Amino acid sequence: MEYLCEIYNVPRSWCPLPTAAPHSTIASHLAKHRAAYLSAVHWQHLTVRAGCMRLVFHTVLGPRVFKVPASNTIARHGQQIMQQALKDLESYWLANSKKFMTGDYVCIADVLCCCEFEQLRVLVAAPSWPQYDQILAPYPKVKAWMQAVRQAVGPAVYDEAHSMLHKAVERLAAATAADGGVGSSGPSQSRL
Repeated sequence: MEYLCEIYNVPRSWCPLPTAAPHSTIASHLAKHRAAYLSAVHWQHLTVRAGCMRLVFHTVLGPRVFKVPASNTIARHGQQIMQQALKDLESYWLANSKKFMTGDYVCIADVLCCCEFEQLRVLVAAPSWPQYDQILAPYPKVKAWMQAVRQAVGPAVYDEAHSMLHKAVERLAAATAADGGVGSSGPSQSRL
């Protein structure tokens, strides 16, 4: 990530780089901001990504794309991780009226989290599992934050980045409707 940010000259708030400046108030502020950024990126990977990916892979992607049998046990575990991550995002990362995870400016951790949550839309192919809107409904700060991230990145860029996902969701929804709404197996079923 740091390499890409460096060569494409993205704003420093997206990926604060280490500073070689001598100890000063500014250097201290930059170091604290970088620590918050690194904490957010690592937290995202261990919670949001782990939970969303387990849920999505073991309900939709594994069975439909890779022909791997669904694992409701792993999907349920992923759902639990994801739910806790949403609670933590709402109550800690977005607490105290923070607009973004590390403060007033969007960073890569914000973008990565949003991408993971956007992928929950493929659950349309698993109608017996909670759907995207149901999952996010209890978290108004998270929903507002996702819109803020979209605005900060630029709606056209954000939408373009997710265009393949949205096309896949449309195809999955059509296929699920053609199956009579059966889709992928749910928490208590083993059929796909």
